[in-house]
Amino acid sequence: MNHLRGSTASVPMLGWSRAVIVLALMLLAGRAEAAPFCLPIAGAQPLCIYNDAGDCNRQAAANRESCLVNPAEIQLPPSPRAYCSVTSATVVQCLYDSFDSCYANTPQGTGFCFPSAAVHSGSPEPDRLKNATTNQ
Repeated sequence: MNHLRGSTASVPMLGWSRAVIVLALMLLAGRAEAAPFCLPIAGAQPLCIYNDAGDCNRQAAANRESCLVNPAEIQLPPSPRAYCSVTSATVVQCLYDSFDSCYANTPQGTGFCFPSAAVHSGSPEPDRLKNATTNQ
């Protein structure tokens, strides 16, 4: 196994993308969340540094995750519908009864779908959520 050698201990090599996320998380510790799109981090607060949904989606896909909406930045409209789409312009449309219809109507590369406030349990369904930047 490859190791990074430090002055006191060796640390197992992480994938570069995960190492960059951890570094960014450390640099942003204590900073107010200001970006509308977040990357979930296992065992930590989501990393809300993405202003572009496409950028967030690409990083999330590289880590087998799904982007999240930062509720401090994007207010979800009340809706009885099950799914919403959001774009980089932070346009939220909660018009969809199924994930598939949401995905089909979300602009490719600039947005993603997620459960609406009506059904949102606080965490995404990774096996159901597909990023609109990928053809899954």
